[in-house]
Amino acid sequence: MKTILFVDDDQYMRAKVASVFELYRGEFTLVLAAHGVEAMQVLEERHVDLVITDLWMPVMDGFQLLVHMLNRRPELPVMVLSTRNPWGTRGSLGLASQVHCVAKPLSAQVLFSEVRAYLGAKAAAPLSGLTLLSLLQLLGRERKTSMLQVAAGTRSGTLYVLSGEVVHARTEEREGEAALFEMLGWLVPRVRLSPALSALRLTIDTPTEKLLSSASLFQKAAPVQGPSRTEPAPAKEWRPERPSRPLEPVYEKSPWTSLI
Repeated sequence: MKTILFVDDDQYMRAKVASVFELYRGEFTLVLAAHGVEAMQVLEERHVDLVITDLWMPVMDGFQLLVHMLNRRPELPVMVLSTRNPWGTRGSLGLASQVHCVAKPLSAQVLFSEVRAYLGAKAAAPLSGLTLLSLLQLLGRERKTSMLQVAAGTRSGTLYVLSGEVVHARTEEREGEAALFEMLGWLVPRVRLSPALSALRLTIDTPTEKLLSSASLFQKAAPVQGPSRTEPAPAKEWRPERPSRPLEPVYEKSPWTSLI
C-alpha cells in the first residue's frame, strides 16, 4: 500500500483526484492538502511514499514546500503539476527534467496512470529525490525570481535567480560560475528561499541550462561532504550580502494576483 500526498489549492481538483484514487483504495492511500503548510504537517505526522504538488498556491506555495522537503526529506519522490512546456522532454542540451511533471489542465485519470507508472519505475531503480540542481532546474522552467541561501556544514553561499536564470553566485571563497559549481557539489545542502532579490548582482551570464547540464556530468565525481541527513546543520547566522548598489527589490507577479 502506497501513501500519496496530493497538494493543490483547487478544492474541485482535490475532490476529482480523490474520487479516482478511491477506486483503487486497495493499492493507494490518498492524503489531501490545500497548500504547503498543510502538506508539511502531513509529512511530519505520517509516512508518505510520493508527493504530488501544484506550484502556485496561497499560504505556502509549492516552491517553499519543495525547499522544506529538500531540507528534511530529500529522498522523497516528487511529482509537480505545471503548465510550463516542454516537460518530460530533454532540453536543447540533453539535460532531462530532474523532477517529474504532470501537465495542467489536469486529468485525474491521467494523473493516476502516471503515478502508477512512476512508482513502478522507482521500484525498479534506486530512489532519487530532490537536489539543489533539480530545484534550480524547476525555478528555471517556471521563470521564477528568487534568492537562495545555501549551507552545508560550515560552508555557505548565495544564489540569485532572475526570471529562472541564475545570474549571481557567491560562496566564502568563490564568485560567479565557480561558486555555483561549488554549491552544486555540496552533499545534503540546506536551502532558504526568498521570493525577491534585495539587490541585483550579475556575475553569471552563461545560460543556466548549459551550466546545469555541465554540473550534472561532474556532480557525483568529487562531491564536497556535508552534514549527515539525520543531524541538523550547524547553527549559523544567515547574513545577506551587502548590495553592490542601491536597487528596489525585484518582485515577481504571482499568477493568482488579480490584474488591475
